[in-house]
Amino acid sequence: MKILFTLVLAISQWAMADESIQNLHITGEAFDPNNQTLLYREQHRIDGKQHTVSYSDENGNIFAEKKLSYEISFLTPIYQLHDQRFSRETGSEWKDHQWFVYRHEKSGTHSELLLNKLDNLVIDAGFNNFIRLHFGELESGKLLHFNFALTDPLTNLPMRIQSIDCRKYDPEQDAANHLCLRAITSNVLYRWFVPAIYVVYQRDTHLLMRYEGPSNLPNNNDAGQKVKINYTYHLTTAGLKP
Repeated sequence: MKILFTLVLAISQWAMADESIQNLHITGEAFDPNNQTLLYREQHRIDGKQHTVSYSDENGNIFAEKKLSYEISFLTPIYQLHDQRFSRETGSEWKDHQWFVYRHEKSGTHSELLLNKLDNLVIDAGFNNFIRLHFGELESGKLLHFNFALTDPLTNLPMRIQSIDCRKYDPEQDAANHLCLRAITSNVLYRWFVPAIYVVYQRDTHLLMRYEGPSNLPNNNDAGQKVKINYTYHLTTAGLKP
């Protein structure tokens, strides 16, 4: 029980931008939602405002790595994602007091998008922090809006998110202890080709337990893919600085 309390305390402080968190380790297993085949694993390590992720295939071979910094905001991290399969780098930058997202291809082509004057801007893992920041509002059923910056393609998607009945999402889901949310684009025309995002959180700890939606990584044929990711949490040391 003491270990669980320490873990919950550590993750809660991390979400509030507390720099005392050390060696928080999160494992994600991404499956094909249609046939439950394991597609890849994510290994997250969070130390204060620094966050690294390694992506490995079913044989344990690392094929992509991501580095994030929450120095400016936990909703809009600066990050770099390098996909070794295609020698491609994507990410976000804070330049001249403005946010950009970018793509750099093996061919040397560099493209970027200015994210100027957008309300409730969310970048990459800032999506999880946005939900945790507004957990009480979402738990009460409130509909929230945000702008989601993407790198494939380079665009900003206006999004809306609201709680749903967990049993409608998954009949076996424990609705009493979990909060289920559905995020979709606010642009009606985009909904024809932009998949919805479903996430499941524990109500007491506010921890993300499952993500289902488009992956931030293409498949081995460089095409978009949908995934279902299950998360587990660990502290690799005592977890908190003295």
